[in-house]
Amino acid sequence: MGGMFKAMRDEQQGYKMIMEGNMFVNGILPQMINRPLGDQAQSEYGVPYQTVESRLPTWAWPKEVPIGGEPVSNVALMSDIKNFMSETDMPVLLAYAEPGVLVPPQAVPYYTDLISNIETAFVGQGLHFIQEDQPHSIGRAIKDWLRRN
Repeated sequence: MGGMFKAMRDEQQGYKMIMEGNMFVNGILPQMINRPLGDQAQSEYGVPYQTVESRLPTWAWPKEVPIGGEPVSNVALMSDIKNFMSETDMPVLLAYAEPGVLVPPQAVPYYTDLISNIETAFVGQGLHFIQEDQPHSIGRAIKDWLRRN
């Protein structure tokens, strides 16, 4: 993903991909769901990003993801979040899917070792937008977790 983020951060290439091409809605969204999204749902996701100007937040976001120590402020923020999560007694629910993108099953031990009051819920198959792949499983996991917490 490093090459993709490098391209997205580039002033010319990133502008063309994200601002002009609406890459997040037209490319990444449908590719990161493990089922056909459908025309109506795809259209609804695109509503907030109909103009080039409205896509500015989607172009700003890749520049804020801490990669290679930059931006320094966000590297520090992520470290602060990690420290908080390792110290909190707040109950935490981690829903994950297979194969998963950000939280594949192989990453679950990292979180269970880091966070003392964590409960995990395997919700089924899914990629990045697991709410689209497994909405009912996620809903049941949250409902059950809330009942106990």
